[in-house]
Amino acid sequence: MKKTSSSTKNTNNIMNRQLIAIDIDKTLTDPKGKECWTEEECLFATPNKEMIEIVNQLYCMGHIIIITTSRPEDFRYATEYFLRKNGVRYHAMNMNRYGFDLLVDDKCYYAHKPDEIRKYFNLI
Repeated sequence: MKKTSSSTKNTNNIMNRQLIAIDIDKTLTDPKGKECWTEEECLFATPNKEMIEIVNQLYCMGHIIIITTSRPEDFRYATEYFLRKNGVRYHAMNMNRYGFDLLVDDKCYYAHKPDEIRKYFNLI
């Protein structure tokens, strides 16, 4: 039986790196909090540290992380500040949504079940 290294073990379930879209409000911010519709709310939103840790792990595994949000373009700088302040690692940010391989969002199944994301990507 051939042994697999720990670096290959992490990619066995996915085969290739994936384009992953991550929502901000109630996903990277507190799921029990409110959505950010003012610059002040964007700047001072409470981070969802568990989800940020997962996103950073996926980034380090080589996946392409796109932050996607329905926030207005006028809030780009406040949104980027929030992401930097909370150490979110990502490749690009889209202020209007488009196609991707996996969506992690407060409106879908995975956003409220971080362990399901960990299981899917073999992070557990």
